Amino acid sequence: MSELKEFHFLVGETLMFCQTVELDIKYIYAAMLKGDFDENYEEVEALTLGQTLKRLKKLDYSYSNHFFTEEDYKLLEEITEKRNHIVHKTYQDFVYDKGYEYTKSYNKELRNLRAFHDMMSRLSDSVEEVRFKALEAYHRN
Repeated sequence: MSELKEFHFLVGETLMFCQTVELDIKYIYAAMLKGDFDENYEEVEALTLGQTLKRLKKLDYSYSNHFFTEEDYKLLEEITEKRNHIVHKTYQDFVYDKGYEYTKSYNKELRNLRAFHDMMSRLSDSVEEVRFKALEAYHRN
């Protein structure tokens, strides 16, 4: 696979991981809220990840057993900035450079993208496990 094809693949898969994490966070929050799960989800569906995380953290920490640690919340809060960089800036930093694959900016973007992709892959799996636990704990299966 050429480096640019790898870059495109990493962008796409990384954004998929970001979206699944956001969706899982919303499911967890909706599961924890009192009332009908579907109605709860409809209420949170339009919220941003940041808005949902704030509400989830407050609710999560109102119980003695938390689904996420402070470090987990900090990591989850960082996703938005990095995702926005990929969506709005990552190609701009090199796309008009001739021979971009040899430029520092391209190689820096590729390194950062690989690292974020790998982190999001692991995080996506972890958050999905928490979603399963939350749905079970709140009898939402």
